[in-house]
Amino acid sequence: MTTQTNNTYQFENLSNTSRITRVAIAAAFIGSVMMVSGPIGGLAILPLLSIYLLVTAMLSWDPISALFSHKQKEAGSLHDTVDHHHHTV
Repeated sequence: MTTQTNNTYQFENLSNTSRITRVAIAAAFIGSVMMVSGPIGGLAILPLLSIYLLVTAMLSWDPISALFSHKQKEAGSLHDTVDHHHHTV
């Protein structure tokens, strides 16, 4: 019999604190637009931003954070490779 390990959480890159913060900010964005008594104008972008915050909080994964984290790892590994191949005379 073969035992399989389930790595359900391997793609998560947000902590519980970050997820709660994103939900709170999204709620504040939506609430601030609902409080305006006149034309909302540029505030119309806030509910759209809150969609991104809510979806990333629900999935516990932020693609933008993952992209920058991946680029930093690549830069670090390139720096390590350069240092490794650096010879002093």
